[in-house]
Amino acid sequence: MDFDVIVVGAGAAGLSAAAELQDLGLNVLVLEARDQIGGRMDTDYQFAPHPIERGAEFVHGENVVTWELIRKLGLHALPAFQNDEYYYIDAAGQFLPLPQASRTSGGGTLKFISTRSGVCELAKNWANSGKPDTDLDSLLAAGGVHLDSRFYSIVRHSFEGLDAAGLRQLGVYGLMETSYEGDGDSDFRISEGYSSLVYHLGQQASILVNTPVESVKWTPSEVRLAMTTGLTLQAQKAIITVPLTQLQPGKIRFDPPLPQDKLNAITRLGAGHIVKLVLRFHESFWPAKMECFATDKHTGFWWRPGWGRSDEIPVLTAYAGAGLADRLVKFGHDAAIQIALEDLTQLFGNRVRTTYADGMVLNWQAESYIEMAYSYCPVGAAGLRAVLSRPVGGVLFFAGEATSVKRSATVHGAIESGRRVAEEVRAKL
Repeated sequence: MDFDVIVVGAGAAGLSAAAELQDLGLNVLVLEARDQIGGRMDTDYQFAPHPIERGAEFVHGENVVTWELIRKLGLHALPAFQNDEYYYIDAAGQFLPLPQASRTSGGGTLKFISTRSGVCELAKNWANSGKPDTDLDSLLAAGGVHLDSRFYSIVRHSFEGLDAAGLRQLGVYGLMETSYEGDGDSDFRISEGYSSLVYHLGQQASILVNTPVESVKWTPSEVRLAMTTGLTLQAQKAIITVPLTQLQPGKIRFDPPLPQDKLNAITRLGAGHIVKLVLRFHESFWPAKMECFATDKHTGFWWRPGWGRSDEIPVLTAYAGAGLADRLVKFGHDAAIQIALEDLTQLFGNRVRTTYADGMVLNWQAESYIEMAYSYCPVGAAGLRAVLSRPVGGVLFFAGEATSVKRSATVHGAIESGRRVAEEVRAKL
């Protein structure tokens, strides 16, 4: 036997699982298809003097497991989105801080941006009444919530960004299932960048990069993995942590095939789309106290990635999900940049174009061996994350954000899934 355990995928889940198992003295190898580790955690240190996150950007919650690693590794964090006065709304021809915008006619709609409590309460009542699953758009209509037309696109863009899916895609029961209970309400950035966390997580691991897995042949006693490079390796157990898209038919071949309930979960859970546009300028042209803003235009939600840093330079990140993301990249990199500049020009004037310096379009759907941002739960798919997470045959184990029932679409959910699966493997050795 070559290894006790082989982990497929060097993202947050895979690296966390490998670290736990190596601490038990097991012989573990991590296989990564791409030329770098970290998965959807990827920090750019060249675009600005401060880190720019190409993928995962925030630590969502003051109580999540990520803090354990931040403190253990001697990293630091900066608060984000702590004050609604710094959160602006661009809608209906006005550009106002959220509290002020909420007080305008029809502005009550905006409570669905600043908090999800209203939606969650409607969803809870719907579930308690025993009604069948439905989409969030239908839930709001059935609950008598009429979103003011001037702010509807703001709310829609908010859900598309947070969930990588639209109001008509997201299921009520899936929303109830993914509760994030106990995580906390605050957001943070890792000062040194998410890749610094990746570096420390992977430092002690044995990792092969540029090694895509082509097939997984398994029996009750062993797993044999064949790579596209021609390499074949054998292990007692295998942990699969690749993104949901990479489990879909035609990506990795399993022999025997995965059980039908597992395939059903893979097919029916949603692979969400996110696009980031990062624009650098020679000088700032926005209000000094503006940290972020939501827009009713083509680019969704914007923030300053250097907020709170002493070395901040004028950089804005646009964050768009689902249909908004797909429309932005449909015409290519240059056109997406021009759309973003036009949105900013309409809001801030011609200084936008005269001071523009450079830009990046970060399209995770185009990233080989990833092809998605994070998962979501469509109508009728509640319960399928748990199915996806279940071991197969006592030799195949599954982790990753899509397998996290309560904390999907987050780094800390992926970390927890890696630790969960390590314990499942330990119990079977």
